Order: sequence, then structure tokens, then C-alpha cells
Amino acid sequence: MNNDFLSNPLIKLGDMMGDGLHHEEPWIAKEYGKILRKLHPEIFKEKRKAEAIFTNAQMDKLLAEKRCECGGNYKQSRSGSKIAHCTLCNKRVKAVSKKK
Repeated sequence: MNNDFLSNPLIKLGDMMGDGLHHEEPWIAKEYGKILRKLHPEIFKEKRKAEAIFTNAQMDKLLAEKRCECGGNYKQSRSGSKIAHCTLCNKRVKAVSKKK
């Protein structure tokens, strides 16, 4: 598949970013990201998969420690999600990281 109609603007936007114009005009970086996603979706799939694996590990640690008020255990709603549900009362909780 010929992606010249996407790669030419990507090159122009990359040149503009190289000149530092993306610091003055935020639309340049946004447009560059959109075009890059269309041209190379495999890059972002790998990143999403790695983030899901990390999130699952963090949720496993958190859910091993925490219990619901009703006495039930929490279970992660789906892989890569930061949402958990109680197995008894079906209460929904969200895992949020506290930043200092």
C-alpha cells in the first residue's frame, strides 16, 4: 500500500518539529502523532500491550491486600483495566495512583 499521501506531511511536520516550532504551535505535535498512528499502528500496539502487563501486575498486588467492606474479594474487571468488582456485593472500585 502506497502511503505517500501520509508520509509527505509526516516529513514536513517532522522538519517543523526539528526546528522547534512544535513548542510554539501545539497542533504540530498532535497532527504528527495522528499521522504516525495511521502509518505505524504496530508501534502503539506493543506499547499498549506492555502497559496492560504492567497494570495487571500492579492490580494483582493491590487486590491481594485489599478486601471489600462486605468481606468479599475484589476481582479485576478485565485485563489491563484499573477497575475491580467485589465478588459478593459487586461493588465497583477504581485503583488510582497517588502522585506526590
